[in-house]
Amino acid sequence: MDTTEFVLALIKGKYKSVRQFALAADIPYSTIKSGLKAGINGMAVETVIKMCATLGIQLESLMPNHTDFGDPRQLSSEEWRIITKFRNLSDNSKLELVRYLDFREQLDEHNESIRYPADEQSKTR
Repeated sequence: MDTTEFVLALIKGKYKSVRQFALAADIPYSTIKSGLKAGINGMAVETVIKMCATLGIQLESLMPNHTDFGDPRQLSSEEWRIITKFRNLSDNSKLELVRYLDFREQLDEHNESIRYPADEQSKTR
């Protein structure tokens, strides 16, 4: 996923349309539309900064060598969907979700360490 696709995925994940994003960012729709069509790298820096602020991301996340959690453009659409939904949760809901994920991780680790007798029997056959 290139930088332009990355930004478009964020916009679609957080807003119903590019037009709604343009309104939220207070950037003319035509500017965003043409910028996304031609490629974000050709857009004015001020516009990109405003877009980043509206999307709640750091400008650095658009850099090719960005290493926070790896290159964010390598995340799948499902991962972006999860991140977007997480960002829209209340602080309490975020905390509950993180606790649940910690629990699931521990449960998965525990289940992987359990050897069931049926598993052992099937290996010897």
